[in-house]
Amino acid sequence: MEKIFSIIIPVYNVEKYLNECIDSILNQDFENYEIICVDDGSTDNSYSILESYGDNEKLKIIKQKNKGQSSARNIALEMAQGKYIWFIDSDDKISKDSLSILYEKISYKDYDIVFFNAINFFETNFLEKKGWREYVRKNIMEEVNAKSFFELEMKDNNLFVQPGMYIYKREGYKNLRFINGILHEDNPFFAELIWSEPDAICSIIKEGLYLRRIREDSTMTKNKNMNHYNGYKESINKLVSLKNENKIKNYSYDKFIIRLAYGCVSTALSIKKPITDLNIRKDIFKYLFLHGKSAKSYIAFILPEVLIIKHFIKKLTRKI
Repeated sequence: MEKIFSIIIPVYNVEKYLNECIDSILNQDFENYEIICVDDGSTDNSYSILESYGDNEKLKIIKQKNKGQSSARNIALEMAQGKYIWFIDSDDKISKDSLSILYEKISYKDYDIVFFNAINFFETNFLEKKGWREYVRKNIMEEVNAKSFFELEMKDNNLFVQPGMYIYKREGYKNLRFINGILHEDNPFFAELIWSEPDAICSIIKEGLYLRRIREDSTMTKNKNMNHYNGYKESINKLVSLKNENKIKNYSYDKFIIRLAYGCVSTALSIKKPITDLNIRKDIFKYLFLHGKSAKSYIAFILPEVLIIKHFIKKLTRKI
């Protein structure tokens, strides 16, 4: 019998959260799924925790040397058998009955992609008080094609690329993979998901099915470094390549590239990397020729030092 869902979980040093993540799936009232966990060279007890589930036929465990989250996800994709793919981070959870809700949706119609919302939950009161963006999509629609979905979300500046916030049909995207060895890899993966099949039939539902844990020392909360900068840079290069190869002429797509370019410049400033660095300056000047620039991004590319004031005010406000 074909599995309906392949739930892919990359695992790296998350002994504190891993049981909670896996149990949130195993305790669902829907049974037809597989969980593929890839231990990416954990140095804590994460792999032992995975082995403790060894008698559960729903759980497949892979162990590899540390190669990064993208590699772990890509390996799992190679062995996935489910009709739909869902990526879950190993410190997050899924909400009660989420698999039943998704199954009801795809039983109604054979959608290529189903998008949904996420709900933040916080490890500490301190983190909650910092203030975090809510992961709620503004556009709820029974049916829309992938290109229109992308344009609507970009128009509202509300596009979420997090792979925990959608499922997609495996057969339709067999060759889709994450870029190995970089951060911010969700961005080019998501863009390729949409633009490799712009006419794909999608649904956007209001339920918050994905539960995002906000914690210290996660990818979201840790201080930025050159790996973040290079991740943005490689993502931009991939998006420009896709644009040229597929002859994409779309304002929203260009605006998406600009959004990453702005993040690239902002990251360079936040890590106190000298903007006078010739390589950094060269990267920034390249972005001037991209379409879809706002006044804010144009100023950032011409005079990136102006963003220093923005960062200073943001930090000052948080302290107050």
